[in-house]
Amino acid sequence: MPCLHAHAADDLDLTEVHRILDRRRDIAALTQADPEAHRRMLQRAQHVLTGHVDGTVTADQLHAEITRRLAATDEARG
Repeated sequence: MPCLHAHAADDLDLTEVHRILDRRRDIAALTQADPEAHRRMLQRAQHVLTGHVDGTVTADQLHAEITRRLAATDEARG
C-alpha cells in the first residue's frame, strides 16, 4: 500500500485509494453476512497457495470428462 499512497499523493488523485477501500468494504460485508463461508474461502486459498490443489482439474481434463460422460449416456440410451 505505500506505493499506492505515494502515487495518490504525487498525483493528488484518490481514485485508486477509493477503489481499494470500496473493495475492502465489499469483502467486509460478505464476511459479516456469512463468516463461515469466508473462513472456508480463506482455508481453500491457503490450501491452493501452498501447492495442495487436490480436486482441481484443467479445462482439458474437464472437457474430456464431460465428453466421456456424454458418450456413456448416449450409449446407455441406445
